[in-house]
Amino acid sequence: MVEDIINQYMEIEEKITENSYLVTSRVDRAFPLLKKHLTEYNLLPMLKKRDDGRILLYLYEWTPPQKSSNWINLILLITTVFTTLWVGGKLARPYDFSFPSGLVYGIPFSFTLLCILGAHELGHYFACRRLGISATLPYFIPVPPPSPLGTFGAVIRIKSPIEDKNALIEVGAMGPLTGLVFAIPAMIIGLLLSETVPSSYLEKEATIRLGNSILSFLLTNIVIKEPSEGALLFHPVAWAAWIGMFVTAINLLPVGQLDGGHISFAIFGKRHKVIGWSIIGILLVLGFIFWNGFILWALLISILGVHHPPPLNAVEPLDKKHKVIGVISLVAFVLTFVLSPFKF
Repeated sequence: MVEDIINQYMEIEEKITENSYLVTSRVDRAFPLLKKHLTEYNLLPMLKKRDDGRILLYLYEWTPPQKSSNWINLILLITTVFTTLWVGGKLARPYDFSFPSGLVYGIPFSFTLLCILGAHELGHYFACRRLGISATLPYFIPVPPPSPLGTFGAVIRIKSPIEDKNALIEVGAMGPLTGLVFAIPAMIIGLLLSETVPSSYLEKEATIRLGNSILSFLLTNIVIKEPSEGALLFHPVAWAAWIGMFVTAINLLPVGQLDGGHISFAIFGKRHKVIGWSIIGILLVLGFIFWNGFILWALLISILGVHHPPPLNAVEPLDKKHKVIGVISLVAFVLTFVLSPFKF
């Protein structure tokens, strides 16, 4: 029966094992049609090109994912709202913050940051929905005080395989690009609300100084101009937007299963491992020179691994549209990356 289904869409040239065949396509877009048919029998196809150029079709058993409860998502969201309100309140009222009344002053920071991070993850989520990939709603990651961030961002869990390289690009890129669409106007608003203070203020106060990315530098000088005397004290909205852009850069690192890792695998294939280890090496060097947090990121990425699983159809080439999306993502990474993010 299985071979009859395969033969509707592909020509079996040779049976290799019980579950693998050498094939050629019979019809345009044969793979998605075959995949749709086989999933009715709890089977999924995988295509890859052998070293000799022939196409190998492999079938494996697959059970559709169960619908997950959203209670954990809701609890984490509520907790993250609280932790970001706390951070925002402390930013707005560093000397007279009191709990719980001071939380109201944290609303601008919390709302801005959660909108940016939520847009990032919903970009992934709706890309998955459009492509027929099963995915959860965002899981926010709260970080309790005294963290200066209040959250480590959010993640979604992809519960079904990604079909091809074009889908990999789309799923990987739509998150950071959507988040950036929210972060840029938030930064503009935050800059307009920011104020200039004497340089001595930053020297005598325990203030965290934020480094400039190319994008934040351009926005600052276009919107308000960097003060020639004194220092710019970010409004909490600008602080939240800066964090949103920094998260974009970290996610676009072309390594492992980060967003940039999806894009890197789709474009470079097997060479993505070399790129991944190179990025880890670069992060270590940057960690010793600029900000030691990059060393922790390098270690974390090393533990998680630089490997990226292939899509179901590793044969289908990238189309022009998705190559452009990949280039746009690279530009976004260059514009948002900060060599020295935090100065204490």
